[in-house]
Amino acid sequence: MNIKLLSQKNTRTYRFVKNLSTTIASMVVFLCLSVSYGQTTIPCADGSFNDTYCYTPNDTTQLVYTSDTGFPLKLTFIEGTVELNFDEVIILDSDGVTNLNAGNPYGNTGDMSGFVFESSGDTITLQITSDGIASCSDGLFVPLNYDINCLTCTDPTIEFTNDGMCETGQQFTIGVDITDLGSSTGITITDDQGSAAQTATTAGVLFFGPYPAATGVTFTVETGDLNCDFTSGIIECQAQGSCDVLDAGFDMFIDCETFCTDLVADYIALPNLDTTSYQIQGPLCDVPPITGGTPTNLTIDDVWSGVIALPFEFNFYGNSYTNVVAGANGQLSFNAALAGNYNGWAWILQTKIPTNDANYPLNTVFGAYHDINPAVAPASQIESTIL
Repeated sequence: MNIKLLSQKNTRTYRFVKNLSTTIASMVVFLCLSVSYGQTTIPCADGSFNDTYCYTPNDTTQLVYTSDTGFPLKLTFIEGTVELNFDEVIILDSDGVTNLNAGNPYGNTGDMSGFVFESSGDTITLQITSDGIASCSDGLFVPLNYDINCLTCTDPTIEFTNDGMCETGQQFTIGVDITDLGSSTGITITDDQGSAAQTATTAGVLFFGPYPAATGVTFTVETGDLNCDFTSGIIECQAQGSCDVLDAGFDMFIDCETFCTDLVADYIALPNLDTTSYQIQGPLCDVPPITGGTPTNLTIDDVWSGVIALPFEFNFYGNSYTNVVAGANGQLSFNAALAGNYNGWAWILQTKIPTNDANYPLNTVFGAYHDINPAVAPASQIESTIL
């Protein structure tokens, strides 16, 4: 019997080859056994153990964690994303079979942040199963970042809430509502703003602040057991800058097999966030050429162009169009009946769309609508080329 050990990346494959030679035939038998990517022992006395993993295409990695004292383990995802509907996160219980994440293999639309899993025994396994296209190693998804804790204690139940006074009083207070101390007899809470630490031995609310309106505050909770200590997320009252006023939820990644997705955004109006300047950041699309195509030839004031054929179908409010007409006053309309007719210019500021006003025809884009006279300088006429 010849035994040969082959190693590739982090998976060891044992190939046993047995050759039986005779004058009639020969037989080769292969037996392949795969073992886990790696096993990590968690020292319970050290508290939370942090780990990260960035998965690759066709990944089948298993990351096994075992406590050194026999206590069960808790796995908490801090951040990390996977490809929705294609790359699964599997959390195996101590038996190595039961999937604790069977109901949410892609987290929240691909985002694993905030998901928590507890083992029944001393071992918990994180497994990634991905397809061959689009992965974290391609830079398309956020690496999985997670904590492993031994369940040597019961977590307290704490909620952090701001009083919302930043919009009127320009400062706010945060209430730390402790409804359950868990297995702790005393909880000490500190913020990152230099406030005095406060300790609670019974359920109740501790108040911190006031803080300036635009401050983001983080709290540290100490329970007397490192495995139940934690740091809160950032608690804010007023959004930081204009971009934070609009919250569109979790980042979403779609591929060519996903035709569309719904985007839902929550926005709030806050004082003292006036926009006085704008910044455009890349990557920017290449500017299309301004030569070729079909020019509008609009050299006459207040007239619609002839019908211009589009080299593609344009979907506008549920209807597809292959022709467009351009107005001398800066409109684009998909109503071909307007071609060559009078193009209205006398718009009224108070007019609301939709309207029956002839200056606002239906199926029209009014993005640059204003009174223009291309006849004044025909050498620089509206040559809006449709490419």
